[in-house]
Amino acid sequence: MKKINHIKRYLAFTIPVIAMISCSDDDVNGVTFQENAAAVSIAPSRISTLDQNTEFTVTATSANEASVESVVISLQGENVSNLTEIGTVSLVGNEGTISLSSATLDLSLEEANKDQAVVHLTTSGIAPSSTSIKTISIYNPVDASATSSVIEAETTINDTLKYEITTSSAEVDRVIIEQKVFFDGTYTEIPAPTGDWHTSKSEYIFQGEDFTLNDTIYFKVTAFSGALSAVGDEVKVFVDTQRIDGISGGATLNTTTSNYNLLESSLIADPEITFDNTIFGFKAAASTQITFVKITSSDATEIFDEKDLLRAEAAYDLGTPVNEISNVQPNDVYVYKIQRTNEDGEQVNSTGLIKIDVVSVINNTNSFEFSYAEEEDAVQ
Repeated sequence: MKKINHIKRYLAFTIPVIAMISCSDDDVNGVTFQENAAAVSIAPSRISTLDQNTEFTVTATSANEASVESVVISLQGENVSNLTEIGTVSLVGNEGTISLSSATLDLSLEEANKDQAVVHLTTSGIAPSSTSIKTISIYNPVDASATSSVIEAETTINDTLKYEITTSSAEVDRVIIEQKVFFDGTYTEIPAPTGDWHTSKSEYIFQGEDFTLNDTIYFKVTAFSGALSAVGDEVKVFVDTQRIDGISGGATLNTTTSNYNLLESSLIADPEITFDNTIFGFKAAASTQITFVKITSSDATEIFDEKDLLRAEAAYDLGTPVNEISNVQPNDVYVYKIQRTNEDGEQVNSTGLIKIDVVSVINNTNSFEFSYAEEEDAVQ
């Protein structure tokens, strides 16, 4: 049976209550609406591809609180007049249940997140009889994604594959995670750290050092319920290196030349950072949204020399952002994050690195030389 897969094609038929007898003053296009007719709902409105048989609850509501004895469920075909009866629900207190399979609803397991069944719910045992039209859709129960679509090659920086499995009623027996490198690679199963992968949700943490620059890692998560299985969308992670290669520059800051604009790479009157002799360091200029974190790890100079964005951001996340830096020393490296407003009035966030090159005290005047680099997104 061919179904209507796009809701806009049957919007004309999604009338909550269609009366089956004509005794009302409200008549529109040949369809008569009854003031006291019962409205019928069915839940759930979505089932997963793992829900082989689902118990649906049918509820009737009438304006005059009359009892509905039963509801006949019919599946709509290509048009509103092409109906196939698929079940009858006896109601007690205007509510009843019925078990329906995806096959009975003619829902395709291969069309998850696309296919929909249109059902007609016709009341019996109440006057006037009425029909409510509802849709039941089918979805993929496996949702998988990576925290980042890029991981840096040959480093210990982590990325995380996360998954969550949600069904309407089916119990998930087991879950497997598989991985391959490059599209023509062969998937191999990844063992769980302990026992089996959780059947509801879990995560798999992996590192760039396990891969080579320019690799593309593919992951897929499969959930099993009895004889049925569902595979989540393929997750791709690129193994790359991200460089801070947008703006670069440097200057000497002291009490005479104390203002610097990082965006313009210039000692100008509209600064973003300023020299502060009282703390022998630098700080955020007034009205500048910038914070700093000192990189305390032994690879600080390497991070700066390689302009390594991923490791810089990881160092920032590990530290406590501040808006001023005191007692600068040669080879100190700082990560900064700055927010600016571009020409369109949009907020632009950028990450950069500052390295202290030389510190000097001449005639009781403190000064330091620095160099820096900021990612390309900073350019407006």
